[in-house]
Amino acid sequence: EVWNAAMKDTVGLQKYYDAHKSNYIWKDRVDVVLATSGKKSDIEKVASLLKKGTSDEAISKQLNSEAEQKVIFTKGTMETDHQSLPKDLELKEGVSKIYNYNDAYHVLLINKVIPSNNKTFDEAKGKVISDYQNSIEENWLKSLHDRYKVEVDPKVLKTVKNQIGK
Repeated sequence: EVWNAAMKDTVGLQKYYDAHKSNYIWKDRVDVVLATSGKKSDIEKVASLLKKGTSDEAISKQLNSEAEQKVIFTKGTMETDHQSLPKDLELKEGVSKIYNYNDAYHVLLINKVIPSNNKTFDEAKGKVISDYQNSIEENWLKSLHDRYKVEVDPKVLKTVKNQIGK
């Protein structure tokens, strides 16, 4: 009645998404290359090289060896409250200042700041399915309550409570 119906009802899912688009919003995001190191001197080298336009791959080859990993790069689009990003991150494109965060040093190359906007249906699909299932379940339970009256026999209830208590 609920779970399979929601999964198979693609038209209903799309209509539900269209009616509730305001529930599926990206927060402010950044397209970022995040460099992390345990040593401030290493992250200072990374920052200098990033400012010169050196790629993260080239920097990684230059600083890292099989014996020692001096810097780790993480790339992607992240919401600004992502756990990998410093809380006081300045949202502007380019190479950031050096942050001391989570017991390590970080410098970021922010390629693009992406303002808050609606998620597409595909980006929100998992959440839309879950919300649509909850909506179907709520309507189904309401229809059951409307159709059937619940009556409690006090004698039977007392008997059951006594049996549970033993």
